[in-house]
Amino acid sequence: GGMGGGMGGSEAPPQPTGPGGPMQKEMQRAQLEDRVAKARAASEAQLEARVAEILKPALDEWATSAIDTAELERRKAAAPEQAKEERERRVGPLDTAHDAFKEAAAAREEAW
Repeated sequence: GGMGGGMGGSEAPPQPTGPGGPMQKEMQRAQLEDRVAKARAASEAQLEARVAEILKPALDEWATSAIDTAELERRKAAAPEQAKEERERRVGPLDTAHDAFKEAAAAREEAW
């Protein structure tokens, strides 16, 4: 007779999270998405701070009657666009690279 399926065999259980395994890749993708989301959230806070910086001189001019309320409103409306353009010059390449990575990862998944 045999010993049966006792404990202590040299067989290791399958490792679904091994290097290069699908779960590992999914975790890495989730971590990357999380990092990108956090960076975008921080970027939004920076954008709001930059809008305030852009408007400070206009507020000072308005307070001293150097410009009227209509001009202040015009500058207030233009400030977010200016801040977004500045941010785009800074983070546009990062967004482009991230989008390319996501497309490549999706193509790789389809190929497998």
